[in-house]
Amino acid sequence: MIARWKIGLYAFMLLALLLGIASEIVQAHGGGDLIVSKASAGPYWVSVWVSPAEPIAGQEVHVSVAVTTAVSEQPILDAKVQLQVHHPETNNPLLTRQVTNTESTNKLLYETDFILDEAATYPLTLQISATDGEGTITFPLIVQPPDIFNSFLLTILGFSLFVLYAAYRTWKITRDT
Repeated sequence: MIARWKIGLYAFMLLALLLGIASEIVQAHGGGDLIVSKASAGPYWVSVWVSPAEPIAGQEVHVSVAVTTAVSEQPILDAKVQLQVHHPETNNPLLTRQVTNTESTNKLLYETDFILDEAATYPLTLQISATDGEGTITFPLIVQPPDIFNSFLLTILGFSLFVLYAAYRTWKITRDT
């Protein structure tokens, strides 16, 4: 029979693992790390957040954009926002995305997702168009090379080994009694 403290320990470890997974999922929609703060883009101020904080080649990058008027700092909710990612060496456009707030949980933010396959510093250009006019900003996005060890997979592997060890110990104790 498994001691009660062991059951509590297993439950705590499972809960910690599930909370860790859930926090990654929650961070993927909206927010992120602020990489551009109140940059002037024509008659607008633009702020940009990126998640994850350090984008990794081959993994999804989530970009959130806030657009406000430069005069009154009121949010612009009906702007057309377009994102272009340029090749780091040739500056040719690699991809273009409409950045919208239609699926955003926070309607003040325009959001999009994309994947960049290579580690590099990519120039990103945001083009904003709304009733007050048009504006453009360009800023760098640093994409890191992929990790040799995926921390999520290592966590799963470690937890699985712990569960197997606990099951073996339990089986051995019940067999010996």
